[in-house]
Amino acid sequence: MTRLKGGEVVEIRTAVGTPDTWQAITCQVTEARLSYGASRSRGVLTQGEPGALEIAMYDPDRTLDPSNASGPFVNILKAGLWLRLSYDDGTRTILKQGYLDSLEYDLVERTGRIRANDWVAWASRYQFPNVTKHAYMGSWNNLGQINDGLIAAINLASGSPDKIPFRTDPAIPYVMAHPIDYPNAPTDPPGPIPTGPAFWDHLTSVGEAYLYMVWMSADLMVKAVDSTVPHGPRVEVGCPGLALMDFQSRVEGSNIVNALTVNYGGTDYYRHNAPSVFAWGEQRFNPSRPVPFNGRWDGNSYATAVINDRGQPSLEAVPLRIIPQTAAELRALLAITPMQQVHMTAADPALSVYGRAIGAEIGVTPEGWEALIVTYIKPGDVPLATLRDEVLEFQAEPAE
Repeated sequence: MTRLKGGEVVEIRTAVGTPDTWQAITCQVTEARLSYGASRSRGVLTQGEPGALEIAMYDPDRTLDPSNASGPFVNILKAGLWLRLSYDDGTRTILKQGYLDSLEYDLVERTGRIRANDWVAWASRYQFPNVTKHAYMGSWNNLGQINDGLIAAINLASGSPDKIPFRTDPAIPYVMAHPIDYPNAPTDPPGPIPTGPAFWDHLTSVGEAYLYMVWMSADLMVKAVDSTVPHGPRVEVGCPGLALMDFQSRVEGSNIVNALTVNYGGTDYYRHNAPSVFAWGEQRFNPSRPVPFNGRWDGNSYATAVINDRGQPSLEAVPLRIIPQTAAELRALLAITPMQQVHMTAADPALSVYGRAIGAEIGVTPEGWEALIVTYIKPGDVPLATLRDEVLEFQAEPAE
């Protein structure tokens, strides 16, 4: 099978400005791998997870050896250094960027290994002052406004010239939301402000309460998608490049919820669904924030959505191994968005299933590029015929 080879470019940020200054590293990249999205499904409550970038390099000139006092980057090779991985065939496409977590260099082998974390990982650890009970917070009434407000609060509190670079997607669907309140916060400043949760924890918790998955694209755009509906646009990837690895068809009782109680505002909303003749447990939600329905907050609606999602056995396939053969196919893989619907077919064994893509791992080795797409499959998902322009199709030949 022909695999797409070459084209990988590693750059480090050597200066902060408008725009920032990036410089390509002349070492030979022997392997690189990036990850984004979610690593496993939680249905409509799936959240985006921190991603990573790992790069192995052959570096005989000790360009990235932190102990090389005469190295060209000796003054900036520190934790927190920004770097990025791109694919370049005449047109540069940024695959992933992140900040340096660790750099190792082997003097005997003349090789280096870099690990970088993306902004989701950073935001998952950054604790910001709790401003959720300030008087002006009432104006934050949708996910986009909450995201903008949190970014502004962190940038103001940091006092650093290297501000948070990510932005809010203007296309985030308008959904009534509200910041999570935390106890013992003052009504207004001045006064001591307790520490709130990390930025990403706060944002994804609000999104989850409203059945939205929050994630961040490679260009540092914060996005949100409705977990209950499929997403596009349709993308077609090379037909022979898909191998079904570790495909599992399984039914788990832990995924079956026949009864659900949601406590909201001191009131219990009880919903019941019996998908089979066997009763299988009860689950209780106590959300600390309101849940929406047609512009109003309704625990009944939330309970119904969760029951519908978990009331049937699920099938899961993790991962799908795809070998891009052209630059266009690699870029198509990068265009996959969380919750995008996929249709997977294979000849041997015979398979035709519909599911959702929730995350990916894309890498390059001396053999070429490949992708592992994390998916989950649910019986009764929206048929392909009704979403002809909004699906991702994989057509597979048997694995070699």
